[in-house]
Amino acid sequence: MYMGFPSKWRNWVMGILFTGRGSILVNGSPTDEFQYKRGLRQGDPLSPFLFIVAMEALHILMVRAKNNNMFSRIKLNQRKSQLYGMGISEEEIEGMASIFTCKARKFPFIYLGLKVGANMNKLANWKEVIDMFNKRLSNWKAKNLSFAARVILVKSMLDDLPNYYISLYKCPIGVLKILEGLRRKFLWGGCNSNNKIRWVKWEKIVASKDFGGLSIGNIRDLNLALLVKWWWRLKMEPENLWVKVIKSIHVSQRKEESIPIKKISALHMEKYR
Repeated sequence: MYMGFPSKWRNWVMGILFTGRGSILVNGSPTDEFQYKRGLRQGDPLSPFLFIVAMEALHILMVRAKNNNMFSRIKLNQRKSQLYGMGISEEEIEGMASIFTCKARKFPFIYLGLKVGANMNKLANWKEVIDMFNKRLSNWKAKNLSFAARVILVKSMLDDLPNYYISLYKCPIGVLKILEGLRRKFLWGGCNSNNKIRWVKWEKIVASKDFGGLSIGNIRDLNLALLVKWWWRLKMEPENLWVKVIKSIHVSQRKEESIPIKKISALHMEKYR
């Protein structure tokens, strides 16, 4: 309510949280369904987005408490706290870590499932995403599912972790070829030892239904669309701390002016009018 979400949207979320049902396989046979008592099922793609909403509400409460002088000191969890430094020596990092009695670490590191400080142009740093595609688009599923079911599964592949990655990092061409290759092979029911005939070009398959495709979507296009969001916020939210940090390190005036905010705004208004 306080964050401006409409009541219908809030009711949808509450329905997802409290109306889910499931069963357990015992010796290959499912038990009777039971009602979930709390939260989402493990791996639900909605989880990271609800986490962000909850953290935003917590941030608002923390800012309010700070403005009301309700904090007397900063309390650190030494077991969960780690210190990283940029542009300073290892000795300085070790010294500061000893003051806060926490561990000094080096880049890259994992935060909320993402690699921070890693060279994401390297294929090896996309291993988790590729492994997830291989796991979900397995050979036995390709053999046993109908074509319509395979279409649905291929469409859902960009939920959860893959979507999380490509919303923050530009996917290298080599990774795009691997991921699209896995989706293409699975859709046509192929496996490692038996590649089925592909009757329609992949570019036609991923196209919108308005253009004769199946609206599966192109990973590269989705990746670029999600990254444009950050360009938009970079230009429209200049007072945010993360924007100031990025600008101080990476952005020149010439690059910033290349973002056509007015044209994008007009197109956005026209699209949703």
